Amino acid sequence: MAPIKWRHDAARYTRRALRELRALAILDDLGGLSWPTGKLLFGVDAPGPRDPAEPEMFLYLDIGAATRGLLREKRRALAAYLQDLRRSGARIEDPITVDALVRLEPRLARLAEFPTRLDFLLDHPAGGLTWVGTYGPMSRFDAACDDGIAIVDRYGFPPMIVARPMKGGHFGVLRFIEVFRRDDPADRERVAACNRALCDALLDHGFVMYKTPGWAVGRYRQRLDPGFARLLREVRNVLDPHGILNPGRWSV
Repeated sequence: MAPIKWRHDAARYTRRALRELRALAILDDLGGLSWPTGKLLFGVDAPGPRDPAEPEMFLYLDIGAATRGLLREKRRALAAYLQDLRRSGARIEDPITVDALVRLEPRLARLAEFPTRLDFLLDHPAGGLTWVGTYGPMSRFDAACDDGIAIVDRYGFPPMIVARPMKGGHFGVLRFIEVFRRDDPADRERVAACNRALCDALLDHGFVMYKTPGWAVGRYRQRLDPGFARLLREVRNVLDPHGILNPGRWSV
């Protein structure tokens, strides 16, 4: 895990690192997490506000190899890349290994075991968990991230972000997560309004929800190009003539 420390350029450097590290082809897995996720991981149930000295984003990196020599070279390539990133202005720290993380917080050893359960999210005392998860172009990640952060802040949620490059960084995952008081009707409406705003704003940047829920499809349908809607309908009729796949979803 490599903590990144800066304020205004967090999205830009995160997007750059996700794309360039994926292109190096030395990692088995790669993603980014924002600071609220890290606080929840260490047992802070109400993450916020962020301390100015805290890293704003974390990159998590998995490296594997068939031989010790190959693993050594991959680690060397990673260290060289991080040094280049620092020279360009990024305040990025050295990676923290899983072993070191477990020594700092022994409870985190459970996250290195299989099956892994994200109990810090699933068992949050507020009881409510939701998110808007999207696929979109990494070239627009910075602006989409900034707009999403402004929205969750407006609705009173910390910017809990998960990012992941796909297909060599040509597109990627951008996900905003919220925990909320499930038993509070006002809080349920607050988080629903936040998700609706995220859905609309992220689409402006080309980020479309995956596993799209029916409420989001209804919002997308108003903005679909008629030609695309017709193509989608024809393809669906070929693949699913009886309408049994995701009934009620993408009903174009």
